[in-house]
Amino acid sequence: MRNKKIISILFISLLLIAITVFIINSKFNNYETSIASQQDDSIIEDNKCLSISEIKKNIDSDKIFYIYGEGMFIYEPTIENLYENADLVMIGRFDKNVETYVPGVSIHTKIQFDTVKILKNTSDVNVDDNIIVDTLGGAVTLSEYMNNNHTVKDGEFENVSPKERSNYYVIQEYAPEDKLDFSSNNNNEYLLFLGLRDGQFYASASYYGIRKINNNTIFDYDTNKYVTSNLVEK
Repeated sequence: MRNKKIISILFISLLLIAITVFIINSKFNNYETSIASQQDDSIIEDNKCLSISEIKKNIDSDKIFYIYGEGMFIYEPTIENLYENADLVMIGRFDKNVETYVPGVSIHTKIQFDTVKILKNTSDVNVDDNIIVDTLGGAVTLSEYMNNNHTVKDGEFENVSPKERSNYYVIQEYAPEDKLDFSSNNNNEYLLFLGLRDGQFYASASYYGIRKINNNTIFDYDTNKYVTSNLVEK
């Protein structure tokens, strides 16, 4: 009888220990989930697009992968050549990121600009109010990048478990050395040189087709300085 009591006591004790461990683990997991959720909220822009600057600020650097590429130039991207070859040249004010997607190796973002001034328009598209521009650059989770990039090789990113890939990020800068930043607190004006393909406007010559305006000058990527241009003089 005494042995049965001892066994019962041991069983109850082990059961209580197991319940306690389960409760502690549940609370810890909920805490981790809460922290992860807070991080996700801080890096998400309008329309579920991710902010490159916020990812860099809030996410550990070992959880960020970078890809590089700027497209092919069929002509030297001078202001004169950009203007001559563009279907649309305009001054636009950044409004919001509409969509970030992975069409292959690269990352693209569709960006909406409010129309400030139209300088040239050889298309039939009405852009009096605003325009959506497809441009190279943006950020997505590693899981989204791998799911949509069919060139990812077997074994690539294998050091990150499938369950953790939604907490890792892939960034492609809009321009070298963070020269372009399209986050929600941005209300800058840009000189836009745009082409039109299949009804979609895109930045001509990659980032060269998007020039930040500052006090009637435009940013020149080759000299890393703001230069004068009669296209933005008032």
